[in-house]
Amino acid sequence: MAPGKLLLFAGTSEGRELFARALNCGIDAEAAVATDYGRSQLQELGGKIHTGRLDEGQIAAMLAGGTYRLVVDATHPYADRATANIAAACAVRRVPYLRLVRPEQPGEEVINCTDMAAAVDYLRDTDGGILCTVGSKQLEQLCQLPDYRKRVYARILPLEENLSACRALGFAGAHILCMQGPFSAELNAALLRQYSCRYLLTKSSGAAGGFAQKLQGAKMAGAQVVVIDRPTSEQGLSLAEVWRRIAAIWQLPEEWEVSAARRCYFPLFVQTANKRVLVVGGGQVATRRVQSLLHFDWQQVTVVAPQVSKHLRDLAGQGAICWRKRCFAEPDVRQSDMVLAATDSSEVNRWVVNCAQDRGIFANNAGDRHQCDFYFPALALGETQTAALVGRGGDHRQVARTAAKIREVLRHEDNGSE
Repeated sequence: MAPGKLLLFAGTSEGRELFARALNCGIDAEAAVATDYGRSQLQELGGKIHTGRLDEGQIAAMLAGGTYRLVVDATHPYADRATANIAAACAVRRVPYLRLVRPEQPGEEVINCTDMAAAVDYLRDTDGGILCTVGSKQLEQLCQLPDYRKRVYARILPLEENLSACRALGFAGAHILCMQGPFSAELNAALLRQYSCRYLLTKSSGAAGGFAQKLQGAKMAGAQVVVIDRPTSEQGLSLAEVWRRIAAIWQLPEEWEVSAARRCYFPLFVQTANKRVLVVGGGQVATRRVQSLLHFDWQQVTVVAPQVSKHLRDLAGQGAICWRKRCFAEPDVRQSDMVLAATDSSEVNRWVVNCAQDRGIFANNAGDRHQCDFYFPALALGETQTAALVGRGGDHRQVARTAAKIREVLRHEDNGSE
């Protein structure tokens, strides 16, 4: 394994996942977080954790004192000052730097504001309650609203420092919602209704930040979503891309990379006659998945996509599948026992899988094997036998060749050949 240490600025769920993977693989990894709360989220994983907010000089000093092979910035999309300091310090110390960028999710019928000040300007000319989900740091700006004590309901992490900050700003107890996510769309809707909020104020926090659930909850409650745009349009890599870079630098054996995702793929054959499967997407990959699924007797196979292939249209016309001709929405997963995400958008695929996994539903992301509860296998079907084969994410052609050999064996057995 390559020498040197990995330093992760791990203030997000993606950062925590990378830290866990690295430690599982035996990489000499350290994490840096800004708060004690961030530290508490990582402690059970082990490894060295630096706690406290650091400026550029302090980060540069840290890098000078260690043999760091790579620095990964997995801080929050709105932590632009932290990102600037980390990148500058790495440039000074000539340590390779990667920025992990959380993909944004599109939002329809939302009010976009460039910053918190612009959001306050917009809300000043409105009436009705405001559910604020941007955290406690920017609440002070909302105090510029003439009647903020009556209108604003602040949802914050259940930390004493956050509660104290809200009280210092004049928020009464009934207007302080100390809660720990993740939050479902139903819970968001219930809160909006409970406090008669006509507006939900949020950041463009992506799938990991529950953005889709906020949009859906607001729609269910008839509330307007006000989004504070990200401070900058970032260039960087996805979680999967960052992990591939780490795996290449530390020359991880394939089996270590698989175990790092903390997934164990046990071959399990399940009864399908009472199961409903959802496929999101209508292109070539989705079509192949549906073709494989239809070898089995499902209670229902549902495809959700605005457009689908001719083959899927024909299957829908024959009644073999149910086609919902529209974009995916979170409620689609509710009546499903298994979910397959196979669109051409990595952001949508990740959102679909997150929605399913939040409900404990097995899900597969066709574009990211690290975000799969199960692999979709190559099938070898005989008249009386079924075989399924998966690889470890390496050479898919080898899996296909081996599956072809198994099909040939089954064909000979069905024909009574030796």
